[in-house]
Amino acid sequence: MGAEACGGPRVRDLPARPRLGDRDPLAGLIPYQHPRATPYLFTDTDLAALLAAAGTLRYQLAAATYRALLGLLITTGLRVGEAINLDRADLGLDDDLLLVRGGKFGKDRIVPTHPATTAEMARYLDIRDDLLPGPRTLRC
Repeated sequence: MGAEACGGPRVRDLPARPRLGDRDPLAGLIPYQHPRATPYLFTDTDLAALLAAAGTLRYQLAAATYRALLGLLITTGLRVGEAINLDRADLGLDDDLLLVRGGKFGKDRIVPTHPATTAEMARYLDIRDDLLPGPRTLRC
């Protein structure tokens, strides 16, 4: 006994999907999101040229600052805001570690650094202290 015997429609008689024509029932319910830009992946040559260009800035402190900042971003994967918010106390120059405070979702984390990056940070701090003598702040 099939569905016809009970007076109901047969499955093959049902429409495969509702006929909506050109009307989209979800239109306007989900806000439009712009397509994300395709990220640019820098080559090692690009990164070396960027660091070299930063080193040629007119003022010694600016050159050291940008080299240190770019070095951190390149080698650790920190976000720009995380790198800018580092304090001198967050730099583990002896053990090649950084303490990132209040990162994504407000969480703290410890980030290992390459010894060359740590050396560049120490160089930056020496240049900064030489060019800006006076009371040391906790900010880098």
